[in-house]
Amino acid sequence: MFFRVFRLALPCLWIALSGTAFAESELGLDEYLAQVGRGNLGMRGAAEISAGAFARSVEKDVLLAPTLFANARHASDASEGSNQFYLSEKVNATSYSAGIQQLTSFGLSGRLYYQIDHNDILNPRSPLVSAAPGFTSSFYDSKPVIELNLNLWRNRLGRETRATQTLIESGALVTGYGESFRIKMTKAQAEAIYWRLSLARETVAVQKDSVARAKKIRDWNDRRLRLQLADRADLLQAEALLQARALELQAAIDEEAAASRAFNTGRGVDSDRVSEKLIKVDTIAMDRITIPARAPMREDVKAAEAAQKAAVASTVIGREKNRPTFDLFGSVALNGRDPRMSQSVSQSFKTENPTYAAGVKLTMPLDFGALSDVREGYGRESDGAVLNFERRLFEQERDWADLSTKFNDAKRRLQLALGMEAVQKEKYDHERDRLTRGRTVTFQVLQFEQDYRNSQLARIRSQAELLTLLANMKTYGDAK
Repeated sequence: MFFRVFRLALPCLWIALSGTAFAESELGLDEYLAQVGRGNLGMRGAAEISAGAFARSVEKDVLLAPTLFANARHASDASEGSNQFYLSEKVNATSYSAGIQQLTSFGLSGRLYYQIDHNDILNPRSPLVSAAPGFTSSFYDSKPVIELNLNLWRNRLGRETRATQTLIESGALVTGYGESFRIKMTKAQAEAIYWRLSLARETVAVQKDSVARAKKIRDWNDRRLRLQLADRADLLQAEALLQARALELQAAIDEEAAASRAFNTGRGVDSDRVSEKLIKVDTIAMDRITIPARAPMREDVKAAEAAQKAAVASTVIGREKNRPTFDLFGSVALNGRDPRMSQSVSQSFKTENPTYAAGVKLTMPLDFGALSDVREGYGRESDGAVLNFERRLFEQERDWADLSTKFNDAKRRLQLALGMEAVQKEKYDHERDRLTRGRTVTFQVLQFEQDYRNSQLARIRSQAELLTLLANMKTYGDAK
């Protein structure tokens, strides 16, 4: 007996569990935005690009970082011109050098390196040369060297170097801030779409009730016409009202379908149906919504600021590269020479045989007319970039002021819509109570139901407007 009852109860239990398992889950706004972040490839791509751009903005520091260099060279020279001193058949020369070099931000560059040269003189032709005291046909020259170069005209005090750093950094920041703003815009659109679908579903529910009430009005007039208590025009008017409400319902269903497609597109789902339940708009919570805090500059304006800095830096670089080059340079080296490399290296760290060198070098373009035009052109481009950025700042403030005004206006309209909805509901409830006491007619109650429905739709439209404005204002970031 027990097993028979168990076998009969098992299918019911399975159905109950299945119904629980497959019930529609509720999807909150934060979870939906997280799904958009995971499933929207465009948003993920923007996040990767933004992170990469901010990471490479430090590339400007590489310009001033010390760098390692090394050289190796072998030459075999049998020309008469180069060998007449030695009067030899051929000279083989091998050279190795390695060191570090660095550029500074104030126009000074330097190199510190060590060099070893091996010279091999083959078949000296002069007995005087080969018999000279200390002569050897194979020897090593070793020397540590310090070289300095200071820009005195072009890149004076490192203007071009610092401008190049700014250009590198600003170029990366333009991309980083631009993609960061794209992410915020995508989130704002996703938030607006979430509430669009939530309110669209509520609108469909209201419109379905409206169609049901319009059908009752039509049926009520039809009964009155059959009893010859009303004119046919009353029935036709009620039928037209029903068709109008059916049309509005279909429009609401179409809007829900469009919102569902946009909802799934935002999170990267290839489907026209949204199975999850969404959070309904909390009317009481909306009354407490205030204008969100904002940052001084939105990401797109920060990108414009970086672009302006890049344009100014490009102007500086363009002007500097057309200036005359006038550099002061100098070098100091210690020298060691010996047939044995170890001895040559050891001698090179002694101060008996130093080498000093100093000088200047000048390079000057001579087309002064063209250079003047070029400088003027770069200056105007720089001025234009500054003006464009100031315009973006102005537009940002005006847009924020416009959004703030619209937000406050929409909130006032929502308060009026809520008040109207409350009055219409009270009117409808009161008339329905009168109907139960036989003091009014059904038609009047149905008409009041329609008025209540219209007030609900007005409230939904006001909520949608306010939530869309709030999502757009969030793109300005927080006040941190």
